[in-house]
Parts: sequence; C-alpha cells; structure tokens
Amino acid sequence: MISIFRYQNKRHRQFFPFSFSLIFKKIFPGRWSKSQFIKLSYSAKVSGFKDEELAWKIGTNIPSLMLQRNLGNIRFNVSKELKGLASGSRINMAADDATGLAISETMRAKIRSKGMAMRNTNDAISLIQVAEGGLGEISSLLIRLRELAIQSSSDTAWDSDRNFANTECHQLKSEIQKIALSTEFNGMRCLSGTSGSLDFQIGSKHHNLARMSIDTKELESTLSALKIDKVNTLSKQDSRQSLERLDFALTAISMKRAHLGGIQNRLEKTMNNLNIQKENLAHANSRIKDTDVAQSVANLNKANLATRITANLLVSTNNKDRLALDLIL
Repeated sequence: MISIFRYQNKRHRQFFPFSFSLIFKKIFPGRWSKSQFIKLSYSAKVSGFKDEELAWKIGTNIPSLMLQRNLGNIRFNVSKELKGLASGSRINMAADDATGLAISETMRAKIRSKGMAMRNTNDAISLIQVAEGGLGEISSLLIRLRELAIQSSSDTAWDSDRNFANTECHQLKSEIQKIALSTEFNGMRCLSGTSGSLDFQIGSKHHNLARMSIDTKELESTLSALKIDKVNTLSKQDSRQSLERLDFALTAISMKRAHLGGIQNRLEKTMNNLNIQKENLAHANSRIKDTDVAQSVANLNKANLATRITANLLVSTNNKDRLALDLIL
C-alpha cells in the first residue's frame, strides 16, 4: 500500500511516511518543507476528505469490486425483464412474487373451473334441446291422431274409412313409442323414464347451489305414460273416446315442453353469469400476473444504459494500477 498523507489534529501526532515525500517530490519538483506538507494535508482535511479517501491502495481494487457487484445486479435485472417480456408473465417463479403467485394460482384454478362449468352447462342445454325436439315430434303425431279421431267420429266416414284411419293411427302410435324409447343424449335416454335423475354441475363450488337436476321420469312419453295405448278409430264410439285421451296426452306433452323450456332459459342465464365471472377473474389475474410491456421495456432500456456506463467505469478503475506505476517510475 502506498499512503500519500494523513493529517491528525493537535491532540494526535502528525504522520508523514517516507514514501509520500519521495513520490510527491517526484511529481512536484522543488523544495518542500514539513510545514508546507502539514498545511497541504490540513487543507485536504478541511475539504471533507477522509483518511481512507486520501490513501491509494493497489493491493485491493475496491472500486472495481463495487462496480462488478453493481454490474451483476444490473445483468440480473436485465435477465428478469427479458424473461417477463418473452413469457408475457410478470411472475414466472415463486421467487418473483410469492404472494402474487399464490393469489394468481387460486384465480387460475377458478377460471379453469368456470370454463368447465360452462361446458357442462352447454352440454345440459344440448340434452334439453334433444329431449324437447323429441317431444315436439310426439306433439305433432298426437295432433295427427286427434285429426284422425275427429274424422272417424263423424257418420260421414264408412267403416272401411275408419279401418284405413285406424291403420294410420297404429303406425303413428308405433312412431310415438319409438321416439320415446330412442331419443337419447350420449347414451342417456331422455324420454323413456329409465335414466333416473340427471345431475348437472353448473358451478365451480361443492354445494347444491352449483348443481341442477332433471328427473327423466317426469319426461317419460311412452304410450302407457301418455295413456294413449288404447287409442283407435275402429268405430265412432272408439274415436270419440280417443279424443279425450289425446287431449290429455297433448296437455301432458305441452307441460313437459314448458318444463324443459324453463330449464333451458335458466341454463342460458347461468351460462351468461359464468361467462361474466370468468371474464372478471381473468381480468383480475391479468393485473396480478401479466407483464406490463411498457414498463418492462422502459426498465430494460434503463438497465442496458446502466450496463454500458458501469462497464466503461469498470475499465477505468482497472487502469488505476497503471497510474500508480507511473507515480513510482
């Protein structure tokens, strides 16, 4: 270590290393007295320089170490900003923001759950539409049966005419039974009354408010359930009795369709509500996790500028030893 000078006040001794006088006289040739050295040292002390700042050390390059540490921190920040811009996410690991990550992951789970609940709701709507479509066809067949019964109830129709009408009536009843037994959605029969109660998970929570049920027994539309298995037009009396049974069947089908229509409207409102909740959750999660591109770009430019400045300063501090060598030689 080459110590240039150090001044102590009157309560302390005055210290002037021999190396300082040699170096100083080499830089500034001429005659210098001890009092002149004391005056120069005192002026430096009054100016605010500390003892450590008045020492020139070549064993350890402290400014270089400080700049290297700062440069490492700047490079870390640059890497972090680049990672955020590349991934589009401000939080890529728990170390970035532990609390924000926990909140974001909880929201992400809710968003995914809302999305699946929306799919379940859509599937439930599809099932109801399939069932309602089958009921609509049965209603059309019942209307045709009633039309045949009205025709056969009049004496203007001969027995042969009633037989022809009864043949069509039998075929229409067979089609009603076929529709009731074959109408299904994903393997579940909707109108046969054999699928039991169907539960739909239309929410993201584990409670009854997040579920909806349909009892397929209430939708049964077979000939026996509609009480039209004995409908015929073989005679005028049979045709008139069939009118009462067909009116009952038409009323039952209309009630089933109204029930399904109400459920479908409810499910559509549920779908809209889920969509709004999902949108709001995604917006909140975006504010927590997503990268602010404008801020990241500004921070990146700032870090790049600081990197260049620090690198230039590091080069300058590494050249300090050459200046010390010039003083000695």
